[in-house]
Amino acid sequence: MFRTARFNGAKLLSGDYPARLQVLERLNTVFYMPREEVENRFTKYFYEYFQRIFECPFSFPLYSEFCNHIFDVANAGGKRVLDVGCGFGLISIHFGVFGSQRVVGTDLDADKIRVFQKLLELLHISNVEPKLGDILDLEVSERFDVVICNEVISHVRNFELCLERVYRCLEHGGVLYISDCNNSLNFLHKKELAKRLSKQGVKPFSQSSDAGQFAERQFNPLVVVKALGSFGFEARLLRPFFVSQHKRYSGRVCKKVASEVLRFFYPISIVASPKFEIVAIKS
Repeated sequence: MFRTARFNGAKLLSGDYPARLQVLERLNTVFYMPREEVENRFTKYFYEYFQRIFECPFSFPLYSEFCNHIFDVANAGGKRVLDVGCGFGLISIHFGVFGSQRVVGTDLDADKIRVFQKLLELLHISNVEPKLGDILDLEVSERFDVVICNEVISHVRNFELCLERVYRCLEHGGVLYISDCNNSLNFLHKKELAKRLSKQGVKPFSQSSDAGQFAERQFNPLVVVKALGSFGFEARLLRPFFVSQHKRYSGRVCKKVASEVLRFFYPISIVASPKFEIVAIKS
């Protein structure tokens, strides 16, 4: 048996649902697996992508808290949800656990979708469906009440086309949630990221593959809000929400204090934070 972190059910879940809490605890056991087992059972990239959690598996409830934040902001309870660029599907899985009626997670990376499917089989979740495909090319026949774009817009090859496809997928009055850690208003983060990409031999903020993925493109959140308005959305910026992950307790406390200070000084925090969050309603 793997150890699991203790979850605060009242904080993470809407209501007292022990069965749902058990699903999160089973998911947490994955992050207590030895690296070799994770890479053999899933993929090497899965470990590398979530290395911070694998190195500190007791911090997994903080990630669940972030998923719960998105769930609450998007008002996704009992709703049909499309998770665009879902990656390995952890946000989709959380939404299914928290109480969304149906969740479809799409991604153009076949390896990520395979890991997503393996996680669903491990957890026995029936209201979450992985789907391989690019949102720009994907033909979605059904409509959704909520669309999630977490760390997606800085990697799509055509931002305007992405918004158009999302708009068509949403029901009238539906909610679009956008979050991204490439805030061009934060000059220090932009400079640091450009330096890191250059060291990796990648031209910063430009198209990096034939598949259309971009190397961490930067976005001005105010421009994104304006673009959403031109597509028929009513959009607003949110106070930044941070997950205080760190190996040491003192580090987590410091990060938590820093994040609360940034949130307190909203809207100045929009410039100080590398991350921005936007909620938009299809009018």
